Amino acid sequence: MVLWAVLLLIIVGYMALAFLQQSAQPSDSASSDPSLRDLQMRMSCRYALGTHQYAALLAQSGSSLDTLVDQLDSFADSRLRMVRLLPVVAELQGEQEALRRIDDMLQSEAAQDPIGSDLRALRTVYMEGPDNLNEASRDRLRQRHGWYAELSLTHGLEASSQGRQRVMRPALRTFFALLTAGLAVFAAGGAGLMLLVAAWARQRAGKLPTGFEPFSSRWPPQGPLLLEVVVLFLLGLPVIQILSFGISRLTGFESYWLTAWLILLIPLWPLRRGLPVDELGKALGWSRGRGWWREAGAGLAGYLAGLPIIFVGLLLSFAVMRWSDTQPTHPLAVELASAGWWRILQIYLLGCLWAPVLEELIFRGALFSHLRRRWSTWLSGLSCGLIFALVHPQGLAAVPVLTSVGFMLCMIREWRQSLIACSTAHAVHNFAALTLTLLLLGV
Repeated sequence: MVLWAVLLLIIVGYMALAFLQQSAQPSDSASSDPSLRDLQMRMSCRYALGTHQYAALLAQSGSSLDTLVDQLDSFADSRLRMVRLLPVVAELQGEQEALRRIDDMLQSEAAQDPIGSDLRALRTVYMEGPDNLNEASRDRLRQRHGWYAELSLTHGLEASSQGRQRVMRPALRTFFALLTAGLAVFAAGGAGLMLLVAAWARQRAGKLPTGFEPFSSRWPPQGPLLLEVVVLFLLGLPVIQILSFGISRLTGFESYWLTAWLILLIPLWPLRRGLPVDELGKALGWSRGRGWWREAGAGLAGYLAGLPIIFVGLLLSFAVMRWSDTQPTHPLAVELASAGWWRILQIYLLGCLWAPVLEELIFRGALFSHLRRRWSTWLSGLSCGLIFALVHPQGLAAVPVLTSVGFMLCMIREWRQSLIACSTAHAVHNFAALTLTLLLLGV
């Protein structure tokens, strides 16, 4: 068993370092596949414009504009992003501030073609108006900068014009999506806090029964079986992905989609080793519990009660972001940014069906059950949550909040035993995160 435990630590450490290094890599490209940082910048710019436009509609003071611009300037860590920020600055602080920045960039040695041509085109827009820019320059701006170019080319148009509304609609959508999400989280968090306090009081009074039963097989070499499942899953995911990519010659996402379903065979490994089906189902928590609907309802209630825990993890993630100067990332954000309806449906199936089933089988089924045979509920939950966080590709800044999510799911497993409750909570969490991301991206 020691060998399997060492293998698990090595694999988790390697994956964590790889994801950390990947999330820290900068991007200064004008390709059609934007980097995650480009997506974060676009969402932030749209939120700032939405906030500015909403304040203008209500005739409120624009005293917070400098704060918004200061926040956006933190993204200007490359020449490309500095250029893309200019149309947003023009909207928030006026043409003169945009022209000042353009002149400063044109005087620097870095302002060479094609960046230089972009700057000269924007200078024409803000000095003479968009109508004085020739069609070839317009096309180059659109090709290289997309939505930012459209924002500059509609500068000064009436708010009621079709072109202006088309450009500003994503900004308002992003603003109201964040506002609605904030209100929803506040309401759900309040309800969750009351549920958490009530659950804690019932637990202290001995009125909250624990459904979890540690795995104890009649099959002699029972010790490392569940740990083997976890290690084989972490090893098998990239191996099967590489094989499926080589065999099918598909693009990266389709290869991952195929891999996702092939990997479902790994939790069946103990059957190959001789474990009876009924004992495997009990060990992994794959049972109806007290009924599908009752367990699903318990999962939803458990998720609400866990929101205060997730909120604490989120605060810790913000602290890590400030300390490490990194942002949480996820490759699926890039996929969503340029996805059609079929790809979006695939991503939803992956996040709201595959992950809640397979990840719960592996982490709250096999891993948590293995740890609970040896450790307390709290230590097992924290350890399982940390491993769950480290093998996700969001990077260092997301580790605290993902650990809190994993810990919350472990507590639901301890309470209900059946994975139906955990899978329901996991699906609700991923659905909310994907939907909010789509709204923020303006897809």
